[in-house]
Amino acid sequence: MARRITALKAAFLAAALLGTTTAGAQTKDINVLPSNTSPTVRLDIKISSRVLRVGDDVKICFTSSRSGYTSLWNIGTSGRVARIHPFTADAAPHEMEAGRETCAGAATDAYRFKVGGPPGLEETYLLFTESADTQPKQLSYADVSGISKDLMVVQREAPSRWATAKVSYEIVPQSGPVAPPAPPPPPPAPAAPARKTWIISMGADTQGLTKTNYDASRFVDAASRLFAVPAANVRLTRNTSKDQFRDNMAWLARNAGPDDLVFIFFSGHGYTMKDDNGDESDGLDEMFVTQDVEGASRISRDILVSDDEFAIWSRAIRARNLIAVLDTCHSGGLHKSIAGTPTGAKAKSFDADVWEADRAPAATAKSAFGEEPETTAKAMTDGIRGVVIAAAEEAQAALEGPEGGLFTVALLKSWSSGQTGNLGQSYDQARAATYERSRRQQQPSLAGDRTILDGVSLR
Repeated sequence: MARRITALKAAFLAAALLGTTTAGAQTKDINVLPSNTSPTVRLDIKISSRVLRVGDDVKICFTSSRSGYTSLWNIGTSGRVARIHPFTADAAPHEMEAGRETCAGAATDAYRFKVGGPPGLEETYLLFTESADTQPKQLSYADVSGISKDLMVVQREAPSRWATAKVSYEIVPQSGPVAPPAPPPPPPAPAAPARKTWIISMGADTQGLTKTNYDASRFVDAASRLFAVPAANVRLTRNTSKDQFRDNMAWLARNAGPDDLVFIFFSGHGYTMKDDNGDESDGLDEMFVTQDVEGASRISRDILVSDDEFAIWSRAIRARNLIAVLDTCHSGGLHKSIAGTPTGAKAKSFDADVWEADRAPAATAKSAFGEEPETTAKAMTDGIRGVVIAAAEEAQAALEGPEGGLFTVALLKSWSSGQTGNLGQSYDQARAATYERSRRQQQPSLAGDRTILDGVSLR
């Protein structure tokens, strides 16, 4: 049964819990105590009433968003500092369970706290630490300077490992006014704008490929369902021309915000041309083959999308969470075929007999994006924002099978109903499946910030 402390003990408790004061309300400044509103620990402390009569029972409750250790301290107007939870001198710091409320002076406690006066303004201080060893060891201190010395240990900890909070209340005479109702809670902070998802998905059935447009359609369907993307945030382009590719990227640059999630998908042939500005270590620029090559008398940069252009266009998109999925051959081995490919599979590398004779820098990006192509290797080392998932490594060709691009089929299967985890894990699954199905001749690769994938959950 709980004991209510009275008489001589009450006088001690009044001094320990509430301190002493002269007649009339007094205020005090406890800013000399360390204060830390930790960004990783949310503390909440409340008292049974913000106005208490002498003789009232007091209950102080508190919660923490993280598990750790807590102690509750009262700083009296006399300057005396006393620990009121845990109450007894030999009690260890209270072990706090995240989200679970603890109350000092509750009906189930061995001790209850009674207001012993005199009137004044009081504050109670809650200290959270990640480790029990950093909590103050004494039950009370003659003044604030004593506990401040012990708290120097806490202040040496990282801000994420400790936190403080306090509650203020007024003591009034026994015949004083009835405590007013607690003030209404402050209005909630405005909700952060919901993150939007944007998709551009493009195919180009050129030179024998027949499933790239199907790949693009399936990618849109799967991503739209998985991330609840409205139709207004989606662009699907079949048999994509260079102008359409550029326009789609510009659309993303106009609409996607910094915190949005952006998907760029392209399925088609890959190609290489001689580097035109010295930014490629292998002397070759990687190209996306657009629908413009069909019927063209010669292959030129005017009808292909270069890696430099793609870097410039992607850099104009503000979204930090940008994921490009490229199911195309994409580097030095683009023009080579693969021997012994799976039955029915075609290499997505483009064969051309004519090299462009007069190669000029790819300046077409300037009018749409206001930036000239880079003239150094920087265009590829840090030019592409976000993360790029490529269907094959640089010396390999990507393959198209009867169901579509091998990697696209494997990736979308990993997104199918019932799958859990995140996009990083789904990429790992698709990578392994593609490698096996291609008879170990096509190994998908990833460049850029993988944490973007790991941070997007499958839902």
